Amino acid sequence: MPGEIPYSSGPWKFLAPGWQPAVWCRPTLMTYLIIHVIFMALFSLCYKMAEKKQASRPPVVLFGMAVAATVLSLAGVAASEGFVGDGRLIATGIAGGVFLIVAMHTFFMAMAQGGLAIGWTLVSLAVVIPLVASIWIWNEIPGPWQVAGLVLMVPCILLFGDLHLSIAGRPARWIFLVTLASVATGLCQLTNKIAAILPVALGHGGTGNAVFNYMAWTFGVGGLVALAGCRDVFRNPPRKSEAGIGLLMGALNVIGTWAFLKALEHMPGIVFFPMKAIFGVLLTALLAVANCKEPLTRRQRIGIQVGSCAPI
Repeated sequence: MPGEIPYSSGPWKFLAPGWQPAVWCRPTLMTYLIIHVIFMALFSLCYKMAEKKQASRPPVVLFGMAVAATVLSLAGVAASEGFVGDGRLIATGIAGGVFLIVAMHTFFMAMAQGGLAIGWTLVSLAVVIPLVASIWIWNEIPGPWQVAGLVLMVPCILLFGDLHLSIAGRPARWIFLVTLASVATGLCQLTNKIAAILPVALGHGGTGNAVFNYMAWTFGVGGLVALAGCRDVFRNPPRKSEAGIGLLMGALNVIGTWAFLKALEHMPGIVFFPMKAIFGVLLTALLAVANCKEPLTRRQRIGIQVGSCAPI
């Protein structure tokens, strides 16, 4: 069919032999995108909540998040068709779990110095990694209108983000941590892209089975990595603030990741990732403004106007 993207070629063609995306603008697929953006925007506000409630042990918070997310994912596995023993799925889930916890832990460390708004803006630009992979590995060639939207993505994010850097301590340490968090976030999103295609390659397309298995491996491994960083959790049990924020982040992350994977089963990455970045930054910033009772700046209003044109 005209306009289809040739996923049957490229160095990773074994991931989804013969798979072709459906029409990405169907209401169902856009619903998945909207669910993902809303829940991950709420997830990002948990960083600010942790700061306000002085949840001072990020590894403990992350361990709680991983435990909650793993339990919910295993419930999804049990409700579907059970475990999938494919090595590709397991390896992708393990890699995703490591990248996830590295990204979140380094971001928590950076936020101890401040700079939440600009830090989250820079992390949002990590979509460049899966976006380039979608073009290079899966041969998703953008059309003229999509190229225009991709070009508008960067100024939209930068305009709407708070570029006033006010941090404590050494700026070089903050920059290093945020850069590491951004790279790990981009690689985690890339593993999500792979996992979204794997259900079709494994013959489980549409069942949700491989999707929940991937999430269980990702959050389970992530929990083990987080546990390595909070070995005193048994001697010093989590405070209510740490446990509550961790459990909330776990629930939000599961729903957001599930919607992410369902959208990418049929929506090309060159469409999904820019829209995710733009709408995610806009909604996160708007929620932060509403929560802190701060008015939008002139630059942010311009960013909204640019962002409204970018998803073309």
